[in-house]
Amino acid sequence: MSLFVGGQWDKVEDKYPVSSIAVAGVIVLWGSTGLISAIDRLPWVPGILKLVSIGYIGSYKHSLPKQTTFKHLTGYPSKAKVAHPMHNI
Repeated sequence: MSLFVGGQWDKVEDKYPVSSIAVAGVIVLWGSTGLISAIDRLPWVPGILKLVSIGYIGSYKHSLPKQTTFKHLTGYPSKAKVAHPMHNI
């Protein structure tokens, strides 16, 4: 891998801007992980995210037509409607 990167690095004409962008990317990644960690430590954030997800699921469910079934969504019949093979014996 280092041979590939070394060969490509020799072909780069603007080494300063490329290395600046790489360093900035590492700093942004480090800062975003710190920010996510800080948000995760707040006690009320998980509750709000649960409410948002429940609201999203509820709005999606009510936006479907009444006749929409599992088969319409996936192309497969629902397992609840499939007769058991031993049922007719």
